[in-house]
Amino acid sequence: MGTFGEVFAVSPYWEISRDIDGSRLWTLKEIPTSRSATSSTFVYPDEQSCIDPCQWRADPWWMVDADQLMNRPDSHPFLSQGDISLSVPLERGSRDQTVKINVMVDAPAGLSVGIYSIDGTEIEGRHYTTDGGWQQLTLIIKTSLADELKVEIVVSGGGSSWVNPLAITGRGDQLIDHDGVRIHWVELRPMVE
Repeated sequence: MGTFGEVFAVSPYWEISRDIDGSRLWTLKEIPTSRSATSSTFVYPDEQSCIDPCQWRADPWWMVDADQLMNRPDSHPFLSQGDISLSVPLERGSRDQTVKINVMVDAPAGLSVGIYSIDGTEIEGRHYTTDGGWQQLTLIIKTSLADELKVEIVVSGGGSSWVNPLAITGRGDQLIDHDGVRIHWVELRPMVE
C-alpha cells in the first residue's frame, strides 16, 4: 500500500482507482465523492496479542519508514504455526455494511493462512496460500451493529529452516531463520459501488 497509503485511505480527497493485491493507485479528487470519502480503519498488532508460539520481531526498517509516523509499532508478529486475534473497531459507517478486511502480510511462498472474522455469533473465513513476498489477503463480510469485530489469523505450514536473504541486505532480522508469516496490519474498508 506504500508509505502514504494510510494517509490516503482516511482522506476524503483520495480515491482508489486500482487495488491489486495491496498495491493501490490513488486519484486526487478536488471535491470529495462517495468513493473518495470512504475511510479505512487500520489496526496494527501489538505485543500483547502475540502469544506463544507467536514471536514479536523487530522491524529493521522502522526508523527509515515514514509509516512509523502513523503509530505503527517498531515490531511485528511472526507466526510459523498458530494464530493471532485482533479487535477491529467498527465505526458507525461500517456497521451493518459489506466491508473488506485486508490483512497485509509478508511470507515465503507456500504457507497456509486463514483469515476469520468473528462478529458476535457469525464466523466467516477464507484460506490462502502465500505467493511469496508482501501480499494483501482479503475477506469480504457483512458486519453487524456491534462496536467491534474480531479478526483471527491462523498460520500453518511454516517452521522450515532457511537462510533469509533479507537479513543479508539489512531488511530482515535473522540470517538463519525459519519460514513463517509476518503480519503488518489489518485494514477494514467499507465497500462502495
